[in-house]
Amino acid sequence: MADDTTVNTEKTGGTRYSQGKQGGWWFIPLRGLNEVAKVSVAGALKYAPLDWAEGQSFSTLLDCMFRHVLKVMEGGPKVIDEDTGAYHLACAAWNILCLLTFINQGRTDLDDVTPWYGVSASDAKVEGWSYLNCTPPYWARIPDEPSNARTG
Repeated sequence: MADDTTVNTEKTGGTRYSQGKQGGWWFIPLRGLNEVAKVSVAGALKYAPLDWAEGQSFSTLLDCMFRHVLKVMEGGPKVIDEDTGAYHLACAAWNILCLLTFINQGRTDLDDVTPWYGVSASDAKVEGWSYLNCTPPYWARIPDEPSNARTG
């Protein structure tokens, strides 16, 4: 047992050498994760199993996540998404998990958010939306006409 000093001896008498290995899975709230899994099943039925793994832009995932969070803010934490039958919170979490997966995989080809960090919408328009050869995220776009936003 050279450098491995992390020993986990089970009550049953079994021994496990755990140093340097990923742990903490027992801390994950499995009931909540089960709700996220429902979103995955609904997506597999609507599109195709693992279709999401082909890649989705960071701005798309963030946009979808925020849309679900807004539904929660409007209707409360138990509001259900009509498309999936799952909680909107679970849908938001699913988008975050996909985003974290793509970041972990180094999928910089999907990152259409980071290149625009700190770039003003007016600067982007001057550049003809071609800054770094990618389309700016929705929040950086200048509408052609004034919006009909509510006032007051």
